[in-house]
Amino acid sequence: MSSSSTVSSLVLEANNLNYITMMFIRCYCYIAIPLGIVGHSISIYVFTRRTLRIVPCGRYFLAASIIRLLQTCYSLPMRMIQSAFVDTDPGAHSVIFCKTTWFSLYSLR
Repeated sequence: MSSSSTVSSLVLEANNLNYITMMFIRCYCYIAIPLGIVGHSISIYVFTRRTLRIVPCGRYFLAASIIRLLQTCYSLPMRMIQSAFVDTDPGAHSVIFCKTTWFSLYSLR
């Protein structure tokens, strides 16, 4: 086996792994976003009940549910655009958009 065929097979395997990763991210986000929105909305509905609003733990869970809903609505679509659609990454063309996106992604965490 020559070295050029080894390099070409490694490049082919790397391209194949990148394709599989992109497809996994696309499928995962298309499933996780709607389920996350529904789940966090139900959690917000439950934790806004009067009996749970009084308890400090209930307020903490309500705040966590709201933040996770925001993260689901903003972070997952941005990650999907950046990772699964390589040619359409808006952060690659605008420094302001890139910095704003990363700031919001990490501040929501």
